[in-house]
Amino acid sequence: MTQRERFRAVMNGEPYDRLPCINFGFWPKTLEKWEAEGHISKDVLGGGRDNSNEDEKIVQKLGFDYNLLVRLIKDQPGRGSMGGSSSLFPEFATDIVKTYPDGKYEQRTYYGTIEMGSPGVMSVHAEVGWLLNDRKSWEELFLPRLTYYSGRVNEAHMERARERSKDEDLPIGIFCGSMIGQVRNMLGVENMSYMQADDPDLFHEILNAVAEVDFQTTKKMLETGIRWDYAFFWEDICFDKGPLVNPEFFRKYIGPHYKRVTQLLIRHGVETRAVDCDGMIDHLLPTWIGNGVNTMFPIEVGKWGGNFAPMKEKYGAAVRGIGGMDKSLFATDRTHIAAEIDRLRRFVEMGGFLPCPDHSIVPDSEWDLVMYYTERFHHAFS
Repeated sequence: MTQRERFRAVMNGEPYDRLPCINFGFWPKTLEKWEAEGHISKDVLGGGRDNSNEDEKIVQKLGFDYNLLVRLIKDQPGRGSMGGSSSLFPEFATDIVKTYPDGKYEQRTYYGTIEMGSPGVMSVHAEVGWLLNDRKSWEELFLPRLTYYSGRVNEAHMERARERSKDEDLPIGIFCGSMIGQVRNMLGVENMSYMQADDPDLFHEILNAVAEVDFQTTKKMLETGIRWDYAFFWEDICFDKGPLVNPEFFRKYIGPHYKRVTQLLIRHGVETRAVDCDGMIDHLLPTWIGNGVNTMFPIEVGKWGGNFAPMKEKYGAAVRGIGGMDKSLFATDRTHIAAEIDRLRRFVEMGGFLPCPDHSIVPDSEWDLVMYYTERFHHAFS
């Protein structure tokens, strides 16, 4: 079987020859550590980003089949997948606006926020400023960047991708944007929460504009004739205690936007429709599943003990999963890694589940333990 065939079979609960061993990228600090230890060279370190030839070398050396993010093939314009941009376009220019003696810095992001950051840290940064504050800033600075037009889809790239996809061995994903996570990124959690009460008309106008550009960009890419193996939404709208948005609000106002896009995906034969949301997602699951999203990712284990089994037991064939492997165990020992493979076996046997480290591999991860994981994985699931 090709990797594309294997991926489809696993996610659809059909027979397959072996389980793909995939990952979800690395923190820059992780690669720096491994370069210092002699596991990778400086030239590989310099280009070891998702969707790069250097990243592929690292992935293969560790024993993974592929990096799932690589399959969301990014190109100009913007940060879209396979030539499409459903985000701010053009994005705001990123720039360091202030530095501190300890290395921390304030940076303007492409979403128009000012964040406090630290070198090499990929986790969520503290927000200290915002460009989107009221209707005037929305209409002048943001609405023009969130209006659909044909230039959001790179026609030349899509044509190349269509030809290449005919013989592609690895699964190909279409990125379908973000219904509220992107809004959170522009407003910040606190401002987003206040705006729902203080200016609901503006808040819904923002939501609708974001959803419309997601829909139109997805529609344009689906019409290219490429055979997509999966669709991918991004949200990151939860934390370790639950959602950052009221679940009832999410059901009432965000669910219909999801359904509109997933119905489009279903008509084009996209069977695996995934959402990337970190944190405890339990309270948002009914809305996603009820509106056509059938795959949860990355199913972070975290201190709340997230796992696939309760989802599958409750929703059955309506839910699939990618992720669920506790990445923190890469800093422990072989006994813990072996036990984790045994734990994942139960999820695999439930059907429609593809194990993957539950986020990017972090700096305290030991190279030899990651290799041991892939070796045990291939032995257990081949």
